[in-house]
Amino acid sequence: MPRLLLSLAIIVALGGGAVASTGAFFNDTETSTGNTFTAGAIDLKIDNTSYVTNNAGTLVASPNNSWQLADLTNQLFFSFNDVKPGDIGEDTISVHAGSNNAWACMAAKITGTPDNGINNSEVKAGDITDGAIGGELQNFLNFVFWNDDGDNVYEAGETQVTQLTGPASGIFNGTWLPFADASTGSPIAGNSTKYIGKAWCFGTLASNGTLQDGVNTGTPLTRGTTGFTCDGSGNNNIAQTDGISVDVSFQAVQSRNNVQFLCASLPPFAGSARPFVGALNYVAPVAPTCNITANDDGAASAGFTNGVNAISTAITQATIGQTICVAPGTYNEFTVDKSLTILGLSDPEGGTPVVVVPSSSSATDLALIEANNVTVTGLKFDGNGIVTADQAAGVRVSPILASLSGVNVTYNIITNISAATGFASKGLQWFTDTNSGFSLSNSNFANNTISNISSVNKGGYGVQTVGAMSNVAIQNNTISNTTGAWGAGIAVDTKNTTLTSVSGSTITRNQVMTSVSNGTSRFAVQVENGIDATGVGVHQNNIETSVHGGGNIALGTEGILNAQNNWWGTAAPVLLTDVFNSGTNVTDFTFPEASIFALNP
Repeated sequence: MPRLLLSLAIIVALGGGAVASTGAFFNDTETSTGNTFTAGAIDLKIDNTSYVTNNAGTLVASPNNSWQLADLTNQLFFSFNDVKPGDIGEDTISVHAGSNNAWACMAAKITGTPDNGINNSEVKAGDITDGAIGGELQNFLNFVFWNDDGDNVYEAGETQVTQLTGPASGIFNGTWLPFADASTGSPIAGNSTKYIGKAWCFGTLASNGTLQDGVNTGTPLTRGTTGFTCDGSGNNNIAQTDGISVDVSFQAVQSRNNVQFLCASLPPFAGSARPFVGALNYVAPVAPTCNITANDDGAASAGFTNGVNAISTAITQATIGQTICVAPGTYNEFTVDKSLTILGLSDPEGGTPVVVVPSSSSATDLALIEANNVTVTGLKFDGNGIVTADQAAGVRVSPILASLSGVNVTYNIITNISAATGFASKGLQWFTDTNSGFSLSNSNFANNTISNISSVNKGGYGVQTVGAMSNVAIQNNTISNTTGAWGAGIAVDTKNTTLTSVSGSTITRNQVMTSVSNGTSRFAVQVENGIDATGVGVHQNNIETSVHGGGNIALGTEGILNAQNNWWGTAAPVLLTDVFNSGTNVTDFTFPEASIFALNP
């Protein structure tokens, strides 16, 4: 062994000597001069073309709210005086982001709601406030924004931004919302134009049912071709003399090397307060337009149904598009199988709510929605101590033969939903079975208070979605006391073993903090394995824990779940303590909030 080591040392020494004795090699030198880097640019510019109702009730150009391509300085999207019920306006907003591909976001914030005095009509309508924030006009001005092709006509193939559809009081809260981000698809291409359509209405804004083929024909804007109508009927007197002021901001962000960007991950734009989270109090409508009124103890007559099954009877009698008003009282479960609005006439949190209870332990759903364009609002769904001998839900959205769109479950109380051994329990559920192919789109589950949802040995969920979705907003809900062997305050689930499509959907501004999580099998928020997590954003919530994965076998193609800007019960959330992943899944929980979001007043 010593001899072998010596031999190796000699070889090394000889090699070193050979190198030292060499005098020159062949060589050549090439030089590149003047190398530079030049940064690209994101240069956001906006132009706007605006139309508004004139004294003759016709849409005409609004020069005060139209301008050519420019940086925003003192331009105004809204500067309208003497608006009246039934007035409507439309705009085409053009967004130019510069030479590089860019994501585009918009935020709007109400900065004032002056009452401007209270006249006699307002007093008779119940107005008792005055001052800089005492007005009610924001509750009657309804908006819709959509991705347009440049002709300002809402057409087939164009998509609404659901978070910017509704009354000004609900949508102008300073949150950044997407017109082009990772949840909606492609960025704005460099040196191109992104068109945004906007319609507003003093009253009820609705599609006029004459959608075109989505092709920009260059036809001048005329009334009847905008894609929307405005119904100003009803008692709007409480909004007389009132006003609102709004700040609007746009932001463009490079898309290259930033493929997961979501507008919802941005903090509220400058000048905006942090958003409130959790459910808003329901404001019962004053003198609403009711096609049929249900009452549990009245006499049946034309336009009026009575008894514990009065809601079901009214649904049978109603025609598509009508509103069923429900007087305070107690009613049995019901199924909505046509496009209707079910409207409670009293505060569900008050002393005389509209209460829906199960007729027996065989009633699996207190409300079952099977149709497009359904709104259920202002009701209290109470399990009433009955333990359902099957899968239980307060409100379930579940199609029979087709996908659903335009479902809005808002401002309801859902409580005391219990299932017997062997069954799961849900407060509010969107459900399709394995490989059904159905989906839910352009819908809102918002401002609901959900509590006491319990299962003995299966799942207990506050809000659960099961199946494909696009543009579904789960927002401003307050969820507490969900119990079971497993479950979540809010869960995005699937029964498919292949990747389930979810796009443009958000879980935002929810309060999910009380008795919903044990950090092992129950979580405040869960996005299951098999869900395309790049299509759902979890932002600006008060939550204790979240999990990306669980249930189905991990596919490895779910993508990164963006869960930025949440309050986690701590300013420094920790992986495997506050945030959990299974398999190859990843959650981005950067930029956590430093303090808890305040609850809605």
